[in-house]
Amino acid sequence: MIRDPVYREAVKHRQAGVEDSRLIRHAVLPVGKNFGEIPT
Repeated sequence: MIRDPVYREAVKHRQAGVEDSRLIRHAVLPVGKNFGEIPT
C-alpha cells in the first residue's frame, strides 16, 4: 500500500485532516456499568 502512488497522495490529505481534528462534547451522559452502556 505505501508504494502505491495513488495511496501516497491520498495519505497527505488524511494526515492534514487529522492534524487539526477535535472532539467536542455536547452534553454530559450518565456513566453505565460497562463500556459504551448508557443506563436507562
